[in-house]
Amino acid sequence: MAPMIPESILEEVRNRVDIVEVVGRYVPLRKSGRNYFGLCPFHSEKTPSFSVSPEKQIFHCFGCGKGGNVFTFIQEMEGLTFTEAVRTLAQEAGVDMPQDESPAAGRSEKETLLEAYAWALKLYRYLLLHPQHGAAAQAYLRQRGIDGKAVQTFQLGYAPDQWDVLAKFLQKKGFSPDLLAKGGLLSETKGQNRYYDKFRHRLMIPIFDLRGRVIAFGGRLLGPSEQQPKYLNSPETILFSKSRVLYHLHQARSAIRAKNEVIIMEGYMDVITAVQHGIEHVVATLGTAVTPEHARILRRHAEKVVLCFDADQAGQNASLRGIDVLRQAGCSVRIAEIPQGKDPDQYIRENGREAFLYEVIGNALPVVPYRLKQLRRQFDLNDEDSRFRYVQKALELVTELPFAVERDHYLRELAAEFQLSLDALKEEQRRIYYRRKQAGQTNWDNVVVTGHTSRQHGMATVKRFPAYYTAERHLLAWMMRDGRIIPYVQQEIGSQFNEEEHAVLAAYIYAFYERHGEMDLNRFIHSLTDVRLVEMASELAMMELEGDVSPQALADYVAEIKRYPKWMEFEETREEMQKAERLGDTERALELAQQLLRIKREMRMQRPPVRHLSM
Repeated sequence: MAPMIPESILEEVRNRVDIVEVVGRYVPLRKSGRNYFGLCPFHSEKTPSFSVSPEKQIFHCFGCGKGGNVFTFIQEMEGLTFTEAVRTLAQEAGVDMPQDESPAAGRSEKETLLEAYAWALKLYRYLLLHPQHGAAAQAYLRQRGIDGKAVQTFQLGYAPDQWDVLAKFLQKKGFSPDLLAKGGLLSETKGQNRYYDKFRHRLMIPIFDLRGRVIAFGGRLLGPSEQQPKYLNSPETILFSKSRVLYHLHQARSAIRAKNEVIIMEGYMDVITAVQHGIEHVVATLGTAVTPEHARILRRHAEKVVLCFDADQAGQNASLRGIDVLRQAGCSVRIAEIPQGKDPDQYIRENGREAFLYEVIGNALPVVPYRLKQLRRQFDLNDEDSRFRYVQKALELVTELPFAVERDHYLRELAAEFQLSLDALKEEQRRIYYRRKQAGQTNWDNVVVTGHTSRQHGMATVKRFPAYYTAERHLLAWMMRDGRIIPYVQQEIGSQFNEEEHAVLAAYIYAFYERHGEMDLNRFIHSLTDVRLVEMASELAMMELEGDVSPQALADYVAEIKRYPKWMEFEETREEMQKAERLGDTERALELAQQLLRIKREMRMQRPPVRHLSM
């Protein structure tokens, strides 16, 4: 179990770290009023509902409910324990953390593997620059036109054509070979308890997380082999998941945000060559199609996405698979086409930066024209029968579009190109729509809208809550803002909140105030161990409360909270009386009417006295 971190250390880290700056590394934020808003990093959305308060040093998403302080944010984003999150922020802030007596104490497998990968990178980089060991890799880089600056920028290395160079090196550093195999650096000979290097005779390309830590490698084989793949990636580990990682994103984020556009390529060399030629806003998938997680990460950085895969069939298929995933995340997608037989790396080396940006990226097609172009290649448009089959398929594609204006635009283009009646095309398109609707296949209700809308921060849908519920939330919010209110509420309400989660949060507030004699919002949120309570406290702390609460308002909140159980009793009694009247039970109805009068009198007498808080 990790040792307790002294409160003084936590306080110092909180004071030195600005949550807006930390969150801003992951999410583009824009100031609106007192707070900053951006797209939530924890769920997919099109309109920003994620709020960060510089004044309170907390965050909250009004969409998914996630919330907390800077430690919570780093824990969630990086998958760290609380201790690891504090150590990470303390190191950034220059705060000295107490060292454990044993080097292994409180040290997780993840931390150990991160250090092992860092040492592996140092070894591979040293071997690449070695005149003898790295000669083959250096020759390959010259052949591919990769210069020394790119080698430095991407921290390229070399794994020698030997079985155990890395294994011996890391074991001398004290790392367990079993953990190294689990982490993807070594492989194990089954049944023999022997370990050997996973990567051999390969150009080593490190893969970094968003914090610039190496978490995996890609290796490009440098010699011919029928048994080894040309490219080999690290396996899935506790550090690395290819469905969540995009190559070069940690370095490209600033350029992507500045342009509000990202170019997705297929391979490492595509990206390295692009950056070497001054094209910075590029990333690559790692041997997988674009995943929903990729799309969500990219949408946090930019709205516009250009897919630029290889010109072969596999590359075009990858583009088609990625389109819907990206659009569903709210991205505006275009598809760039490389001349047949080439990939982005080769095209850029042969034609240069300007030709790539203007001829390839500049001519990238929106989704529908691209799909229509791909569809055309399947038909001989000089043949009448084939031409009509193409039009039918094109109408099916147009039917998928959610907006009437878009459908009308492409129907007019088809009518003009093939000299067909626009009315006839619209009629046929409507038939396709109704056939799909009957089969439950239409998507017009699931519209993805990119860009800004009139809804601000995803909070346009106003929920109506009962008066007691609103009173409880306001009372808790004021208690977290002003500790002087807490004794009054504890005396008047105590644990008698009508909502159980409100009562639990109030109990924590009472206990915190009793221990510290004051209310410190950030420290209080940190003291909560239940995730739901953290999220609720963060949400309430984000409520817009102007000025100071008046004693009359506090009394009104308390009265509303106390009145609710009586109101429920009143409603139940009234329903029971009406039932007795319908059954003709006059005596029972009269008895219940008397109870209703008593409950009404008790409700009128429940208003607490207005008390002025001591300043």
